[in-house]
Amino acid sequence: MGFDYHFGVPYNLEDIQKVYIENTGIWGLQSDVLTPYGNNWYGQKNGTIQPYIGYDAPQRVTEEVMNVTTDEAIAWILDRAGSSQPFFMNFASVAVHNPIEPTPLMRGTSAAGLYGDFIQDIDHSLGRLMDALDMIGELEDTVIIFVSDNGGATYNTDTPQKVAEDAGLLLNGNIRGDKAQIWEGGFKTPFIVSHINGKIPQGVTSDRQVSTVDLYATLADYISGETNNYRREGIDAIDSSSFKDALLNPTTSTYDRPPLVLRSGKGRKAIHFDNNWKYIEYFEEDSASDAHLLNLNSDPLETTNVISSNPAIGNKGQSLLDTIVNATGGSVY
Repeated sequence: MGFDYHFGVPYNLEDIQKVYIENTGIWGLQSDVLTPYGNNWYGQKNGTIQPYIGYDAPQRVTEEVMNVTTDEAIAWILDRAGSSQPFFMNFASVAVHNPIEPTPLMRGTSAAGLYGDFIQDIDHSLGRLMDALDMIGELEDTVIIFVSDNGGATYNTDTPQKVAEDAGLLLNGNIRGDKAQIWEGGFKTPFIVSHINGKIPQGVTSDRQVSTVDLYATLADYISGETNNYRREGIDAIDSSSFKDALLNPTTSTYDRPPLVLRSGKGRKAIHFDNNWKYIEYFEEDSASDAHLLNLNSDPLETTNVISSNPAIGNKGQSLLDTIVNATGGSVY
């Protein structure tokens, strides 16, 4: 099963196709003629700038993609007016991915340069989608989840991200690391859930650890009361864990996420376990190549490797990681 309808970009904002995709094909495609044109500043390969692929179809204007995709999503929502059928929408924002190109409406409106402006495009887009839900009378009955897929990418050179940081915008807060790294800056992201007519309290926060992979089990539990977790067959490894209790009781919940495996862009793995421990495997390709054991309660900035003073806990982390990574098969129970 998949989506009933899809409209978006084929990869990311910097892809060389420069078209929109509708369902399984190129939106507005007229013929099979290809005309290479222009240069993709972001898509260098082996030091060579790659030409865009000129399909015979409407070409995207980078700074308008947020508006176009939001307009299409709103039209889809408005088509649901009067329907008694529940619906699901996944709106994958192209902001704030490179190239950093905010819409004309938001350009120059923040105090953090183009990157800050682009963030405001996300806020504006979400507000428009919520207004559309309100127009069809479904805002208060809709579960809205706002989340990022990974931490932000930071740069030491003169980029919009660096300009934003110099202006005081901490892309990943004050924690260590960023996108594609094994440190917490690569994984800790905004995660906001709202359901006005539901039982989720408004305006409160929770310190419970959750993962986006847990949305499968959590939504099944929240919507229909299915309390199954998604496990690997034969071992106590949970791929998706319901955190409904943390949603309903954010200030009092004692929900403790089962061991959670993380992976860096290079392939280095880590595991969160026993509430506060993080074990990072030895990985020769990283500068900090040694195996690490970190106590995230006492050391949230991940500055101190305590594996030498806690060998038994380090061994447990490695054992849990090996068991989960090497497991095959799956079941729900």
